[in-house]
Amino acid sequence: MAIESVLNQKTSYKYKIHIFDDASSDKSAEIAQKYVDKYPDKIFLFSSKENKGAQENIWNAYKSVDTEYCCLLETDDYWCDKNKLDLQIKALENNPDCSFCSHKTKTINLNDKYRRHEDGIIDICNEKVLNSEKISIHDIKAEAVGTGYITSQSSRLIRFSLVNLPEIQHKEAFLWDNCQFFYLLLKGNMYFVNRIMSVYCMTGNGVYSGKNPLIRVEKFIDAHIQFNKETNYIMGDRIIHEIVHHINYYLWLLDINRNTAIEDGIVKDNLNDNIIVNEINTSRTGIKQFFQNLRRKVIRQVFGRQIIDNILSINSIIIQQQQQTESIIGTVRDQHKALADGIIGIVREQHKALVEGLIETVKDQHEDLAEDINECYLTIREQQQVLEEGVSRTVIEQHKTLRESMIDTVRGQHESLTEGLIGTVREQHEALTEGLIGTVRGQHEALTEGLIGTVREQHKALGEGLSEGNQEIKNQQQKLAETLDGNYLEHNFELIQKTIKLQAAHQKTFGLYKNSFSGKSVVLIATGPSLNYFDNKIIEKNAIYIGVNSAYMFEKVTLDYLFMHDYLGVKHHMNNSLNYKNKGLKRFYGSLDPDIENGELTIPENTIIAHGASKYYMHHVWYRQQVKSGWTFAIDLSSEVLYNYGSVSFDAMQFILYGNPKKIYIVGCDVSNIGKHAVGQDNVLKDEQGALYANQFGWKKLKEFINVYYPLIEVISINPVGLKGLFNDDVYTESFLKDYPENR
Repeated sequence: MAIESVLNQKTSYKYKIHIFDDASSDKSAEIAQKYVDKYPDKIFLFSSKENKGAQENIWNAYKSVDTEYCCLLETDDYWCDKNKLDLQIKALENNPDCSFCSHKTKTINLNDKYRRHEDGIIDICNEKVLNSEKISIHDIKAEAVGTGYITSQSSRLIRFSLVNLPEIQHKEAFLWDNCQFFYLLLKGNMYFVNRIMSVYCMTGNGVYSGKNPLIRVEKFIDAHIQFNKETNYIMGDRIIHEIVHHINYYLWLLDINRNTAIEDGIVKDNLNDNIIVNEINTSRTGIKQFFQNLRRKVIRQVFGRQIIDNILSINSIIIQQQQQTESIIGTVRDQHKALADGIIGIVREQHKALVEGLIETVKDQHEDLAEDINECYLTIREQQQVLEEGVSRTVIEQHKTLRESMIDTVRGQHESLTEGLIGTVREQHEALTEGLIGTVRGQHEALTEGLIGTVREQHKALGEGLSEGNQEIKNQQQKLAETLDGNYLEHNFELIQKTIKLQAAHQKTFGLYKNSFSGKSVVLIATGPSLNYFDNKIIEKNAIYIGVNSAYMFEKVTLDYLFMHDYLGVKHHMNNSLNYKNKGLKRFYGSLDPDIENGELTIPENTIIAHGASKYYMHHVWYRQQVKSGWTFAIDLSSEVLYNYGSVSFDAMQFILYGNPKKIYIVGCDVSNIGKHAVGQDNVLKDEQGALYANQFGWKKLKEFINVYYPLIEVISINPVGLKGLFNDDVYTESFLKDYPENR
């Protein structure tokens, strides 16, 4: 009936059936073979030469899955709705946040003597589940969820791409009915269809249902203990609740079936141990005492004495915690509302005063600067008159030309300074408004103190900067009078030109990428030896991949962005990237900052154009003696040069942070001088003159930079070597741990 119920499905999706026969002694294999002969393109038979047990048989069945979705149907059960598969697949296709889809299942008791009362019941009776389309792990972990919420295995359609069988150390954590339910909820939500579409048949002679009730309880508890170990006790409280509930249920079964169960020696001892049968039948106190005594005996056999007190007191602890939590939540909610209202009012007044103060300051500084320029102009005219009397006509003409040039320059600087100050006020106003709205709930105290401190420092720095600017003008006047060669002015003009050139290039290259990764996960692919162990199954499906240098040769992923610099190191292979499988790959090629743009590390302009790449500038630190503790990283990539500590990975990381993702995975950044790159034949970083030291120092500085400017971004190192323990989360793949077990 099970096979026929699958073949009767009406669906627009193609599917196949895997039948696993565990060396059965009846005619199951022959029956299955007949179906294979009849449907050779749809049904496939997997036969074992020796009986390995039900658990191993089901595990092998899951290992054979090579499709996006799968479901398990045991031979005693069957589906009773021809539209089951079609409805469930459409539900998961339309809800990518769900890891599986379930529905209601009807129970039929064929010959289970202990559970005769369950004949005809429906497995799901929980109001929360029945009244919801989606159920999350948070719904199930809630104390008020009660029972009757775990769906039958025959009802589940699993998004199997989220299941990583190699990472599961204890098979019971996935094979056991309840444990699999919790495992899938840890991967995503459950989509629930309030409709009976499968039937669960209790025969009384199954691998589990054929066991004595005490053995069933023992197996149930053992499976849940393994699940707790597998998931690092993330569902600890809910698992304890399930175990206690299960023990109580089977103690109740023993009571209503005691005429049958008393034949078992263990149960008989439990029933006759200081318990008076008449008292059980007539006294509510006696029944309660009976359950408590028997529960203690069962728990002692499975857990030991130390855990007994924890389980027996768990209800009172949970109730106390719930009451305390509700009280704390109410108090915090009231305090947060009052504090938020107060801070919003204070910040508004401070913001208004700050803007007005800055505007007045700019006006005053503008007037002072204009007066200084007029004084400078008069001084220059006096100097010109003196010079005309003592030098030749030629010198006089040169001085006149130089004077006009300096006046124009001073006027230009005055205009640029005025525009810059106004632009700075506007940008600070916009940034301050956005920052206040985004952080007022979580960082209200720090924000208030930070604003006051920042305003004072900016005001002080602005005053000092203008004072220095006035002194600089006077120094230029003296320099002009002494030299008349114009070299100083020419140097300033060249510096301004280079700054304008850098800002124009970076605005074009990075201007559109600010916050472009918001809410997404980004994977940085470098080419260290650990890249060979990377498995992209542990990464979210819609993640963005950003590679550096030869990472485009790594076949397991498809890059969206590629960063390159160090022309001497990449020129022998970089043309190969033009044939990359992703024709929409966006390239960023680095040049040294405009002061030393023609260095040997800079990628030529004609190569950048030929590759359709975007150009950016960087400061490059390679040796130990070049490291400066005061150096930091670029915050606004549209106007700042990128800082680099000996690896293009730093360029890519600043770009990623500028996009403001929710999560960053770091792959292949070994920060080590052992081995060869995962792609190509180049050796990894050599520690010549402290190059490795500069690289390690840079990562530590980057960690500090992230803590200050991007504290909400989660950074995860995959198979870290030199970066081990630097960030909060380190993740190791099984293949890496097999070769380097010391990281377990």
